[in-house]
Amino acid sequence: MHSIDLKHIAGAAVLALASASSFAALPSPRILSEPVLGLRYEAARVRFDPLPPEVIANCENMDGNDEWKSVWFIYAQATTPSGRTYYASGGYDIARNASGKPGFLTGDAGLVFFTDRGACTTLEQVRDTFDARLFDEDITEPVLKLLAADYAKRLERAFGGKAKLRTEIRNQLVDEDALPIELREALKPYLSK
Repeated sequence: MHSIDLKHIAGAAVLALASASSFAALPSPRILSEPVLGLRYEAARVRFDPLPPEVIANCENMDGNDEWKSVWFIYAQATTPSGRTYYASGGYDIARNASGKPGFLTGDAGLVFFTDRGACTTLEQVRDTFDARLFDEDITEPVLKLLAADYAKRLERAFGGKAKLRTEIRNQLVDEDALPIELREALKPYLSK
């Protein structure tokens, strides 16, 4: 029994390393923008976790096609007691052109979606989800609060700590008063007021 478990664990580790190394091999634009506050950052210096390939595989049209390849990052993640996992994600597309040089398409809208028992359901653009606060069976207020809290933790880690994130938010002129309540509460330690 244990040997089967060890084989599964070893197999998962090999897949994780393979996906991480293939992700690292992809070209990227120099500057990216995250989809919640719109903070711009240097892709080589500020790192967010990539969306796992198995999640992308369950979501139609997220991987790309013959003309482009999508690269997705996790900006927030929350799992409900029922097992539904929500993602606030964003990234960029790599266009494949005739010259062989990659062209990039970046955007800062991002996407909120959830996975549930292998199915993927797309909800809305990230900031629109926070701004609209339209709660229903697909997204509830507690889920939005969990996403906001996880977003704040991921930002702090990616930008290198509380002080650096506070400086970045101030330098990029984030308007605290314009933030939805869930974001304002989660980001309170990093806001200037």
